[in-house]
Amino acid sequence: MDKNKQEQAELFVLHALNISKDRPHIDPLDYAEMTTVNRKWVSENGEYGEYIIELYKNGVKKRSDHHLDCIARIDQITQRAREGGRNPLDRDGMTEDDKEWIDNNEQYVEMLLGSYDDLMGETVDSENFYGAYAYTEPPRVRKKDLYEY
Repeated sequence: MDKNKQEQAELFVLHALNISKDRPHIDPLDYAEMTTVNRKWVSENGEYGEYIIELYKNGVKKRSDHHLDCIARIDQITQRAREGGRNPLDRDGMTEDDKEWIDNNEQYVEMLLGSYDDLMGETVDSENFYGAYAYTEPPRVRKKDLYEY
């Protein structure tokens, strides 16, 4: 494979993965989602179609697996907070690993607070705690996320 063409194919996949958060079954080769220049490139380099599709499927699976891992982690953090009688965002009672995970996964903070709220049966206001962000958008997919480890 030509290195430049391979990188261009990877850019198509990243674009498709990042716009597919709201539409999970998007076709990365869908012309409707491409610029005129990209349409021309794909039509001239059709041999990369299978490569693009394979990378896309791999990226969707990794994003889904990451999301499931995050939900399991949220459950662990919530349970430890409950056992410790503290708010799940109280950094004084957190392990260093949990602090790092929250810092690296800020988009899951609202989900964490909701899980704690359900567990405790009370309302937790994210505006009052360190590092709280009020969105649950999945993380953007990066180039390294396209490949198996």
